[in-house]
Amino acid sequence: MVRALGYDLAKLRMLVFGLGAGLAALAGIAMAPIWGLRPHVGVDVVMPAFLIIVLGGVGSFWGAVVAAILVGLSVGITGAYASAWSMMSMYILLILVVGFRARGLFGKKSALEN
Repeated sequence: MVRALGYDLAKLRMLVFGLGAGLAALAGIAMAPIWGLRPHVGVDVVMPAFLIIVLGGVGSFWGAVVAAILVGLSVGITGAYASAWSMMSMYILLILVVGFRARGLFGKKSALEN
């Protein structure tokens, strides 16, 4: 459909990929002085990001936004009172939410579920 409108889809995809790679590079430049460079630098971000996606509901943008806010509040508040439990609190939040609602906060039923 985009091709029918006269846009070159290959150039558009290349532009979007370049924009994403540029934003990732800027994020790396911004975070390297804070976290330092080490072989497993991405693990600190990947696990909470995966947790937020599952917690909010896979495929739900607003679920990811709400889950990110909840995880941030959970880690922040727990870090203020019991710093040893601050990172564990996001996993406890995930267990509580998924225990009651397996699809996450804003996840929808799949076509295979009855």
